[in-house]
Amino acid sequence: MLGLALAAWLVPVLPVRAQRFDLIGVALSGIGMFLLVFGLQEGPSAGWQPWIWAVLVAGLGFMSAFVYWQSLNRHAPLIPLEIFRDRDFSLCTVGVAITAFATTAMMLPLIFYAQSVCGLSPIRAALLIAPVAISSGVLAPFVGRIVDTSHPLPVVGFGFSALAIAMTWLSIEMEPDTPSGGWCCLFAR
Repeated sequence: MLGLALAAWLVPVLPVRAQRFDLIGVALSGIGMFLLVFGLQEGPSAGWQPWIWAVLVAGLGFMSAFVYWQSLNRHAPLIPLEIFRDRDFSLCTVGVAITAFATTAMMLPLIFYAQSVCGLSPIRAALLIAPVAISSGVLAPFVGRIVDTSHPLPVVGFGFSALAIAMTWLSIEMEPDTPSGGWCCLFAR
């Protein structure tokens, strides 16, 4: 509620201009993403049967058709592919995707570990990962200014290194026979 109120107060009203809606792009990307996510989620429970692989291949086909359609659609593409000609933008996009994948992949096992091994409630397990979001929100403006005034490579290198060290430490620490003390004791009952 607070976010909606602040958005209504702080976000300026911009002039609206009529644009075409890329219905074909929406359909292709929506179907493609649905098939990919469905195949990946249902694959383990279905034993990766051939129909799951067919669903995944169909999803890749729809996503490929989406990219091809975006290259043809000059009027109102959902994703203007010209932006990927900028090397810095493309590298940043790949970096953000890798970081998001690694961070998301870290959260689920961490939540399960906190609940099953450390005995935390779901609320306390969620509080365990809250510092990730809080630190990202607090540090983003400062890191943005650093990247604006200097070369981004050392900043990105430090960020990737810190993420790799943290994930390595967690993979070593999160063993079933690890005592539930240590870092979990901060959130214990």
